[in-house]
Amino acid sequence: MRRRDLLTAATSFGLTSVAGCLDLFGEIATIQVPETAFVDERIDISVTDIESEERVWIEAETEDGSGNRWFGRGLFEPGDGAVHLQEASPNRGTYEQTAAMGLFWSMQPGDFALPTYDTDQQTQSVRFRVVPETADDPIAERTVERHLAAPDSDETEITSPIVGTLVESPTDGPAPGIVLFHGSGGNRPLAPARLLARHGFTVLALQYFSPDVQTLPDALVEVPVEYADSAVDWLADHEATTEAPIGLGGISRGGELALLVGTRHDDVGAVVNWAGAGMLFNAIVLDENLDPAPETPDTSAWSIDGEPLAHPSLEAFDQGGDLTEGYRTWIEETTPEETIRAAQIPLEEIGAPILLLSGGDDQVWPSRYLLDRTEQRLETVGYDHRFEHHSYDAAGHGIGVPSLPTWPNRSGGPFGGTIAGTAAAATDAWPRVLEFFELGTNQ
Repeated sequence: MRRRDLLTAATSFGLTSVAGCLDLFGEIATIQVPETAFVDERIDISVTDIESEERVWIEAETEDGSGNRWFGRGLFEPGDGAVHLQEASPNRGTYEQTAAMGLFWSMQPGDFALPTYDTDQQTQSVRFRVVPETADDPIAERTVERHLAAPDSDETEITSPIVGTLVESPTDGPAPGIVLFHGSGGNRPLAPARLLARHGFTVLALQYFSPDVQTLPDALVEVPVEYADSAVDWLADHEATTEAPIGLGGISRGGELALLVGTRHDDVGAVVNWAGAGMLFNAIVLDENLDPAPETPDTSAWSIDGEPLAHPSLEAFDQGGDLTEGYRTWIEETTPEETIRAAQIPLEEIGAPILLLSGGDDQVWPSRYLLDRTEQRLETVGYDHRFEHHSYDAAGHGIGVPSLPTWPNRSGGPFGGTIAGTAAAATDAWPRVLEFFELGTNQ
């Protein structure tokens, strides 16, 4: 029986095959890969002892935090009886280039309608199979446990006086604190929180709006900034946190909030802004498909003392045409200058290292343009702390932790960029994130 075609085979192999099945020649290949690793660690994968010169599929399968099946695969030509993924590029598959971690970040869902990989999991269990091109049965199998959370890290759901998830460092004693703010989707940033904790931080993944929590706003509409302030104070006073300055990190619209909160506290460790902005923007309400709902009010996303903060009006935004040009026109031409001045976050008041990360092909909103403006303002005011803006040409929205599926960045996907380009951006950006938080907390 010949090998099934790419899509059929990729969407049908399950978890029931017996490890160590014999190949057509009665031999068993060997998959050389660590039994365990952290998600942000590169691992080298090799298949050795391949007796045939026939090409082989190397396949990886896992489940996300919601139990959805994801797969990555590549067809490789053995050389001297072996394939080393860090040195070889597949003839075809879910990725094209030489990439040690390609099978991980190129994973696709079994149901192509799934919008994204659910990262709410402690461990990603990945099963590898090696199958000759003209066969159906594997000649080798192996499972790798990739940890998002350190096995000995404590995690607590907080419901009062704030709402979020506290992830403690596995180190003995308290650790420097970080508060992370989610974006407009409202998804708590648990993956970066867990991985930051494993690097020696106590991390609060804060929920600041949710239709499912009665004590919070339903959507990103006039969210009280004082609530975020109280989260910073709560974490600073927690027994699992040292007296080091609190770091702040925000994803997309949460990056906007991280910078704003950073101006309101005297002792901030560092601020990391993933694909956000350096000025205040409008409210947004998302429908069940995560598209802007028509009932979104023309008001601010944020409020202080019950009053909405300045923001450019949605009525002045032309949603047609090029996204970056649309925002440039909105900010630089159709919105009154006094409104833009009032909406600018006073970055000079932060007093801490600032790291800005953006995608050059972000199709959710033009994070490169918005953070270029932020960088220019920091330069103009002579900001006297370290700041950097790293922008990645082939990346879209959703630069996250390394080597998790970047499916929303597929061709025609909602986030823009490319799967490989966004994965490469995450790999480059993550050590910078760790460096800035360590710098800010004086580790």
